[in-house]
Amino acid sequence: MTPARSLSTVLLALAIATAPGPASAGSNLTLRPYTFVSAKRDSVAAEWGTLQVPENRSGPRSRTIELAFVRFPSTAKHPAPPIVYLAGGPGNSGIAAARGSRFPLFMALRSVADIIAFDQRGIGASVPALDCEERSDYPMDRPGDRGLWLDLVLGKCRSCAQSWRVRGVDLDGYTVSESADDLDALRAALGAESITLWGISYGTTLGLDFMRRHPTRAHRAILAGIEGLDDMVKRPGQVDSMLHVISTLASRDSAVGRDVPDMERVMREQLRVLEGRPMSVRIDNVATKDTTDSVTVVLGPYDYRWALYQLLGTKDYEWVPGFVWSLADGDPRTERWWAGIVARERRSGIGTAVTYCTDCASGASPTRRARVSAEAPGAVIQDVANILYPDVCDAWGVRDLGEAFRRPLVDCRVPTLFISGTLDVRTPPAQAEAVRAGFRTSTHLQIDGATHSDPLFLSSPRILDLMLEFLRTGRVATRRLQIPIGFRPVRAFND
Repeated sequence: MTPARSLSTVLLALAIATAPGPASAGSNLTLRPYTFVSAKRDSVAAEWGTLQVPENRSGPRSRTIELAFVRFPSTAKHPAPPIVYLAGGPGNSGIAAARGSRFPLFMALRSVADIIAFDQRGIGASVPALDCEERSDYPMDRPGDRGLWLDLVLGKCRSCAQSWRVRGVDLDGYTVSESADDLDALRAALGAESITLWGISYGTTLGLDFMRRHPTRAHRAILAGIEGLDDMVKRPGQVDSMLHVISTLASRDSAVGRDVPDMERVMREQLRVLEGRPMSVRIDNVATKDTTDSVTVVLGPYDYRWALYQLLGTKDYEWVPGFVWSLADGDPRTERWWAGIVARERRSGIGTAVTYCTDCASGASPTRRARVSAEAPGAVIQDVANILYPDVCDAWGVRDLGEAFRRPLVDCRVPTLFISGTLDVRTPPAQAEAVRAGFRTSTHLQIDGATHSDPLFLSSPRILDLMLEFLRTGRVATRRLQIPIGFRPVRAFND
């Protein structure tokens, strides 16, 4: 969903507005000196770049769009091919990622090569940025229901799609493959023989497609939280398996095991209770933040599954036993916390058109769809990980890239470091292993205890060491790292 403009976004806009005028670096590329400021106010000399590319390369009358990037110059005496950061989502900004918690990684990798924080087409500082103005507006007085969500969001998506089409946007241009060709256009404009890919989550999908479409132009790749070319829809069985692992770990943990010896059983019991009797919780109005104005939120099984999936997807898995236990115990503070995050989601924006168009064009194979359908009914989380896919795609009307796109890579010769977290419910290690089968030279670094996103890069200083080693040599000997695995005491959930 589309958040309010952050401080880093405001700083970015101000910096662009006050930067020196562009210096031409070619017919479709401009570069200018730029002082990059991180969220923590660290500053570094860099270059602001823009690149003009066709919106839809298969359209003979395609208009031109603009891609934005920041290039951090290498500190190496003899730099390797440029490293391009590929943000996840789809819909996240590479430039914003460089400003945030990963800023130290960008700075450290300069010892090997230039680092490029890239805003993919339709995102961030690229033009146009295809944000949707529409909001979900799910009613507070009804429990969460996938059918009602779909009815509401389909209408909002149709509105957003139409608003961009009347402004001349060709939504069929916002696909993984067009973005992969953008990367090659960037490489060529910069005069580089090849580039190194550094991607996370959806960024790994983009990296894989680039390696297939432009195999001789990829020098090396670091891919973390791997989402293969047919992994867009999540498998409920994989989520359930990870939930079982976390439940088992919790039962053995001294901080929570006594209170929640069988977390999965408590979850299923809570779901049965909510199925028969949804919960009504009165909270302060989340829109106005006015404590004199309140709203009653009705919560059901869908809302419970959604909250669990949000916690399980990040380092917040540490709080899952506390949430499960205290909600089952009737703690009113936990009920209000749960109602609060659900209410904010119901009032949030629907996000960016890029997310929908890219995912809908990527689609899923018949085999994948059948497996998801078979696994969902018996899973604790059911199919909440996929939320509205593929049904919402009807609103966008974009062309499916087809089965040729979704086929895995075979005999890929790009040296690649895969990074997975053993507690990652979104992109589990099994997905990396499946993708690796098509690579001649690869290493799979598994981090015991890591979940999705930042922990794949920042949970241990050894991860950066290994990334640098791989970038310099094309190989690493270490295949396993251990970070602390533990849970917060259940009675601390609301402290």
